[in-house]
Amino acid sequence: MTFYFDLDGVLTDFVKQCQAFNCFKKNGKPNWDKIDSLGRTFWSQMDWIPGSRELFQQVEAFAKKTGWKIKVLSSIHSQAGKEGKIEWCQKNLGLSKSNIKIVPGRRDKVKYANPLSILIDDKEDIVNSFMYAGGSAILYDSPLPGSKRIDYLLQAMEKLYKKEPERINDASYILEERLLFLIQKLVKSDPESYYSESLFQAYFDIDYWTSGYLNFSEIPGSIDKWPDKFESIFLIAYKCECQYEKIMEKKEVLENNHSGGEKFPPLKIDELSQDENRIHFPEAFHHYLEEFTSKGEKVNPNFINNQKFVSKVCDALYNAHDIKLNQEPDFYNGKYILSYIYLLCFANFLLEKVIRQDL
Repeated sequence: MTFYFDLDGVLTDFVKQCQAFNCFKKNGKPNWDKIDSLGRTFWSQMDWIPGSRELFQQVEAFAKKTGWKIKVLSSIHSQAGKEGKIEWCQKNLGLSKSNIKIVPGRRDKVKYANPLSILIDDKEDIVNSFMYAGGSAILYDSPLPGSKRIDYLLQAMEKLYKKEPERINDASYILEERLLFLIQKLVKSDPESYYSESLFQAYFDIDYWTSGYLNFSEIPGSIDKWPDKFESIFLIAYKCECQYEKIMEKKEVLENNHSGGEKFPPLKIDELSQDENRIHFPEAFHHYLEEFTSKGEKVNPNFINNQKFVSKVCDALYNAHDIKLNQEPDFYNGKYILSYIYLLCFANFLLEKVIRQDL
């Protein structure tokens, strides 16, 4: 597993440096011509953002204990800027050049998204697109909520590492632990049931949105694009399917008043909104997905078309990894991967709920 840190706005104080060199235009936007004229020094001499050194050290300690890697993933259009950022990282983070990834544009970061990567970035659109392409991502838009998000991520993974250290490099177990950890913070009664209902809803939605015809026909063999542990993400999606089948079986038994055999407890799916400590999964998360996939577009608030979620994920996977979705009879692989990415988004949705509850 690999942590990727953005630089500007996460570790380095870009705003303070622009103010020091008078590099802001009257409209408040950076004057890139002036920044470029300052050369590599502008980038290599930046200060840390207050609190970011401690953040990095906290993640670094976890990475050393678990054998994870730490890398920088930042963007800059100029060669001087690239050299300056590399110099800053070598001097302040002690990273080798091979662990410093500088891309020409920030949207190029998605090339590094995969189930074994976690990005820490200050731009919401980059966090979202990284998740669409199959990676985990945490928003660090300011020190207080940002550090809390990282802290909760590490707390969840610490729990997994203490329970099952051999699972700490398995993407599906990490996501499962994150979901359970956050649900337990939000739901006072029966968090396990809520977790099962969440898996049910994820599988149900993806099954419905894909209409049963999507399949991943091409998975590139290149390990650096998509790791060989690709199959690990199927585990949590398989659990989604199991919960779907279990709950549908319970529903059938209850609706038809079957007697004898296994006795099923009452379904709780419709009760999620009745407890103030619960979130109504379909309504709240579907609204979140609509915002997530439709920014900048006019949306009919009475119609949630989450086909946009599927199409955007498919586009991101193709653009980042050359993974294509085609119309095929066997659609399970595609559906499993979509379920996994759906739950990555849900984990961040729950994280924001926990942050707002705590602050």
